[in-house]
Amino acid sequence: MWNQAPVQVPARIVWAAIDHDAELPCDITAPSSQDGVKLVLWFKDSTGIPLYSLDSRSGVPISAAQHSTIANDLGQRLFFSVGATPKEARLQIRNIKTSDGGVYRCRVDYFNSPTRNYRVNLTLAVPPEEPRIFDAQGKEISTVAGPFREGHELFLSCQVSGGE
Repeated sequence: MWNQAPVQVPARIVWAAIDHDAELPCDITAPSSQDGVKLVLWFKDSTGIPLYSLDSRSGVPISAAQHSTIANDLGQRLFFSVGATPKEARLQIRNIKTSDGGVYRCRVDYFNSPTRNYRVNLTLAVPPEEPRIFDAQGKEISTVAGPFREGHELFLSCQVSGGE
């Protein structure tokens, strides 16, 4: 089975905004210069099937390895970039959606060294709804507040809901 129970490693937090792009880091550096990356798998939350894979088991360099992704909306927005150095490898997610938030796990299998797992918590910044302004009588102000009498108290309240 693809998803062996990994040792729990601390999750790195990556913040992203809805409708923007995000990059989830995964250091694929081999433990020794005599070794190389055989397989990179990305999982989301507790899903047992990989979202994304980079397969170099045939012996091709990791930069020329075959990319595969699941055939759903998220899968269509993913790409794994090996980067200029193995420490810069990243899973890129285009056009972040609310359902994309969660804990992702990068599993790196090497030809001769033990498997490594990295966890990334993709935390979404969701903007609040438009602010609503009310006067002292509770009437919503849609354009301009007032007129107000000089010397009298002015009361306006602002309400905003939603957002994370």
